[in-house]
Amino acid sequence: MAEYIESSHKTSCSKAKAALVVFLPAALLAAVLLGVGYQKEVKSVRNKLKQQATDTVTLQKNKIDSSFDMISTDLLFLAEHAHLTERFILPAKYRENFAHDLALFSTVSRIYDQVRVLDATGMELIRINLTGQNSSLIVPNDQLQFKGDRYYFNETLSLNKGEVFVSPLDLNIEHDRIEQPLKPMIRIGTPVFDKGGRKRGIIIFNYLAGNLIKNLKELATDSPGNCMLLNQEGYWLIGSNSDEEWGFMYADRKQKTMGNKYPDAWRTIQASEAGQFLTGDGLFTFTTVHPLSAVAKSGGVTLSEITTVRGSKGGRSYAWKIVSFIPGATLHATEASSRKAYGAISLTALLLLAVGSWYAAAHGSAKRLREEDLIQYGKNLEKEVRERTLDLDNSAKALQSELDARKRAEADLLLQSAALQAAANAIVITDINGSIEWVNPAFTVLTGYSFEEAMGKSPRELVKSDVQDNVFYKHMWDAILAGEVWRGETMNRHKNGTLYPEDQIITSVKDHDGKILHFIAIKRDLTEQRKLEAQLRQAQRMESIGTLAGGIAHDFNNILAAIFGYGSLALMKMPDNDPNRHYVQNILEASDRAAHLTKELLLFSRKQILNRKPEDLNMVVAKSEKFLKRVIRDDIVIKSTLSEAPLPVLADAYQIEQVLMNLTTNARDSMPQGGTVTITTAAVNLDDGFTAINGCCKPGRYALLTVSDTGDGMDEETRQRIFEPFFTTKEVGKGTGLGLAVVFGIIEQHDGFIDAYSEPGLGTTFRAYLPLIATDVCSDVDLKRKATPGRGTETILLAEDNDLVRDMATAVLTEFGYTVIEAVDGADAVQKFKEHAGSVQLLLFDMIMPKMGGKDASDEIRKMNPGIKTIFASGYAPDVVREKLSNEEGIQIISKPMSAADLLLKVRSVLDET
Repeated sequence: MAEYIESSHKTSCSKAKAALVVFLPAALLAAVLLGVGYQKEVKSVRNKLKQQATDTVTLQKNKIDSSFDMISTDLLFLAEHAHLTERFILPAKYRENFAHDLALFSTVSRIYDQVRVLDATGMELIRINLTGQNSSLIVPNDQLQFKGDRYYFNETLSLNKGEVFVSPLDLNIEHDRIEQPLKPMIRIGTPVFDKGGRKRGIIIFNYLAGNLIKNLKELATDSPGNCMLLNQEGYWLIGSNSDEEWGFMYADRKQKTMGNKYPDAWRTIQASEAGQFLTGDGLFTFTTVHPLSAVAKSGGVTLSEITTVRGSKGGRSYAWKIVSFIPGATLHATEASSRKAYGAISLTALLLLAVGSWYAAAHGSAKRLREEDLIQYGKNLEKEVRERTLDLDNSAKALQSELDARKRAEADLLLQSAALQAAANAIVITDINGSIEWVNPAFTVLTGYSFEEAMGKSPRELVKSDVQDNVFYKHMWDAILAGEVWRGETMNRHKNGTLYPEDQIITSVKDHDGKILHFIAIKRDLTEQRKLEAQLRQAQRMESIGTLAGGIAHDFNNILAAIFGYGSLALMKMPDNDPNRHYVQNILEASDRAAHLTKELLLFSRKQILNRKPEDLNMVVAKSEKFLKRVIRDDIVIKSTLSEAPLPVLADAYQIEQVLMNLTTNARDSMPQGGTVTITTAAVNLDDGFTAINGCCKPGRYALLTVSDTGDGMDEETRQRIFEPFFTTKEVGKGTGLGLAVVFGIIEQHDGFIDAYSEPGLGTTFRAYLPLIATDVCSDVDLKRKATPGRGTETILLAEDNDLVRDMATAVLTEFGYTVIEAVDGADAVQKFKEHAGSVQLLLFDMIMPKMGGKDASDEIRKMNPGIKTIFASGYAPDVVREKLSNEEGIQIISKPMSAADLLLKVRSVLDET
């Protein structure tokens, strides 16, 4: 029995040794293979985490860059087209239109909390508040604030033309407290200059950064790490928890910086633009964003030094850090899952090896076969491990590819959505039945209906105006249901009840089989286009009438020239006591009034070049009273109160008379029941405050011309527009809308300024300011006394196709000693000059003649005698004649009609020139 037990024990030991001989090498081989597979798996998982973190911060950086690209579009507009904003320094009548433009801009963009226009003192002129997703508020004037003590105003105002101020990202402060809920904000501003290069104020935007921060967090939703955004000092703008964020804005969070929490990591992040490193705390992946450099690169503008209450930074040093932090615990957790999987595989392999080894040792007769099986099993195990590792690698690559595709799709979707949201035209998407499924913000601006109000309804149900009948809509539906692109114009009704014209294009969206799924309509408001077309038609009518008026004035001036000439010649020959002298004087006075009528026709047909000379404004007003009384009715009284002291101004007297005529006519039309027109003059001093507030002329002494009436008056909205061309409150056919526009243009050409004050029922007062000059003004009587026609003996070649005018001029010149050679047209004049070339000293030519005009005839003669002196006479406006002459030397102009004295003085002055 003992021998059996000993033999059995020896056998067992022998089997154990044999099993170990087989098991240990196989176990060692399996351990090596499993270890290699495990290391590959751990490395693959970690590389995947690193790549996910890198992709996340890259996507977030691209998001910030794209957001600032959008801002840079607005900055480029301000920097390169700032002259468009000069309207805000003009009178308030233009400012309201500009405010509406800014409100529309704010509503469409929806990224600016405030859009403000400030003058050079820091006073707000316009403030637009974003009140919701689809609306903006123009802040009333009595609620505008003084911001001259704010750092962003002073920094922006100190910039040069083309420079832009951008503040750091911080929280908005209201009433010295952080606004709740938190409102992250960036302020962007640029100075505004007038045409003279003078700095007039600034425009500044408050950019809402909340949506940007929200988008950055959403992009990191699937990332294994914590998303962090830090400013230059290491304060969290986005942190792992809200208690860490905005530390620089709170007194009790000043120490909450990344430099204090992760000092070693922060030093590494500060020293590089981008990178990825592992510390005892975890895996850090980071990149750097330079918002200002991105703006400058995209916009092409020059950025100023960024100055805040915390110091100064340049464009490159103004930086944010985007950081993805995967804690060590997260890394260990991902590795633990791999350890568990490979631990199970290892345990199973060891158990199988142990059983196999024992089995091989117990069956010695099949030892070799078992060993071969064991070797084959080891090979199979190695193959399985390789295949498992390969499967894991392929899964990781497929997952990464899917993640990349998803991110690209999300980026494309964000870009397309932003484009649709920002489109200027209204966009509507409906189902196959015409029910609205989506509209963009421009649809709300166009129709007045919000997104929520439009959902589920048909466009026709919202904006139907009954202008288009059912047949119209049937043809439209037949076209779009057939898959055709339909385009047409409709008259629709706004939510407020007003009608507006609209151009729209409707196209269908089809699936792969060609089945229509949706309709997309793009709509454009034609209101402004229709107004411009109407103004163009009005301008064309005015131009046609003006051309006719100019021609009539020319012919009429030829007739008046003969009356003036013969009448003044007869008056010269009459003794002072001749009883008929009074009749001739009346003829000349009537002719003078007729000449003024032709001047009005010329002004109507073409704006003339100013003939400015020193004039006493009092004398101009006094002379105007006679003809002003002719344009009013008997139930209207004109009163005038003129300054006792002379008011010398550099002015075209006739143009100032035109101003008085237009203002008086305007007053007459506002007093259908009669009333009083009061005209006053005075000398005033305009200081810097007045000129700054009104955005008008230079400070100094001015002559003030005031025209007041006791008429109906007007409301503020009308007053703001009275100087606009073609604007009129009169019935169609009773006003051109040009009268006050002409007044505004004349005063502006005189370097002056005009404004109006009015209230409904209280009449209207116009105040025109003209610069005073330091000179004495001679009266017309004095000038006439000093200018006495002189005699001469020279030979004059006279070319005039009108027999009366030619005979008159010949008679006047001959009477005063001149020799006159007559020609009936330009060709005749050239021939007569050839015949008398040696004796002619002066050419006196009409401009417009048959066969050859005066200018062409003069050119031919000047080829023969370049130094010949020339006077052109014309019944057209002087500036028309000057354009034809191109400022040639040795040529003078005399306007028809002219008196004998005017003709003789002009001839003598030209001949006496050296």
